[in-house]
Amino acid sequence: KKEMVESIVAGMDNGVPDYWQTALDNGVNAIRQAMESVGRNKSAFLFYTDAHWNYGSKMSPTLLKYLYRNTAMTKTFFGGDIVNNESSDREAMKYLYEWREMLKGLPNHHSVVGNHDDGNTTNNLFSSNYIYAYLLAPEETPNMVLGDGMYYYVDEPCEKTRYLFLDTAYKGVDDTQKTFITEALKSTQ
Repeated sequence: KKEMVESIVAGMDNGVPDYWQTALDNGVNAIRQAMESVGRNKSAFLFYTDAHWNYGSKMSPTLLKYLYRNTAMTKTFFGGDIVNNESSDREAMKYLYEWREMLKGLPNHHSVVGNHDDGNTTNNLFSSNYIYAYLLAPEETPNMVLGDGMYYYVDEPCEKTRYLFLDTAYKGVDDTQKTFITEALKSTQ
């Protein structure tokens, strides 16, 4: 029992539970090999989604930071759902705040709103402005072009890549968003 506890504590020195370390290191090696095989002309990113903060998966930021330290990755995209449909307004606020605090210092992180984050399922009283302040505003960059809602694109001029982030939670892909997408695609060079 004592050895097991010591092993878990030793693994937590880097913030990662010991029982995840082997799988995580295998992932790091796979990422390194893939990035080496494509060489300098790469457009790579980490993608994660469905953090569902109150289900005990508060490890997402820790795992992302570990991958940043041990690979050449420089950007991360979050597909939404920090909360889940069982969250009260107060709980969802707490989860959003905790998640954002843990992501501080993680460069080039961009998010979209998930179907649970928008509060439709639980009738949360969150406005799109409130969610925007937590999800998108901290991620604004000079290369970010906002649509008329919770959708946007980010240009990476060095990569000659445009990343398009859509809002499928609040209004879905409505005509306004379709026009934005069309114009974003037309204006690429």
